[in-house]
Amino acid sequence: KSGPMSPLLLIVFVSKGSFIGTIMPDYLSSWNGHVFSFNCHDRETLNLAHFLFQDFHRAEQGESVHHFSLRYDARNDLWSATGAEGGLYHGPSRYLLAYNLMNEVLFHCINREDGMHALHAGAVSRHNQCLLIPGVSGCGKSTLVTWLVSRGWNYISDELIFCSDSGEVTGIPRPISLKAGPGDPGWPGKTDETHCLVDANGAMIPHRLLNTNCHEQ
Repeated sequence: KSGPMSPLLLIVFVSKGSFIGTIMPDYLSSWNGHVFSFNCHDRETLNLAHFLFQDFHRAEQGESVHHFSLRYDARNDLWSATGAEGGLYHGPSRYLLAYNLMNEVLFHCINREDGMHALHAGAVSRHNQCLLIPGVSGCGKSTLVTWLVSRGWNYISDELIFCSDSGEVTGIPRPISLKAGPGDPGWPGKTDETHCLVDANGAMIPHRLLNTNCHEQ
């Protein structure tokens, strides 16, 4: 119908943490043929995915693609993560979401058939030599890895490594995960906690904060 058009008044109510008209991109990473796709529904979970998986490889073609959905409910301060098998976490702790999500990713990384042997161990290197630190959960692997990296050793992993029959060692380069928090005896003294993931359940520390010259080998 011809003639002047009446102006349209659009009222949008935006809650904290919402993005109107913005589609958050999936965060993609990969490791040894496994591709991990994280559907992040908000900026908070996109930043969390980058914090956790920035040291993994950039997304590449792989035989297995694993999909996850991450969401932060700012109004109720709740985090949630789901995978192909269902819910991984729903609750108020960003650390516990990160911990459970990383464990699920580690499980997929172990599922490989290339002749490498998985070991539940931390690992650091120096002068072309590797030091393995095996042990059960809670025995202090990550605490010892933290201490060594802060004193110049190169970080490989604090949780899971793979060894070949020829002695080659590779590790899953997750952020170092500690049960201790700032002020506890196991906390590295000069670490800037504002760049870490910390709550009452534990802490994750990027290894670069412990040794700026550190690199994986």
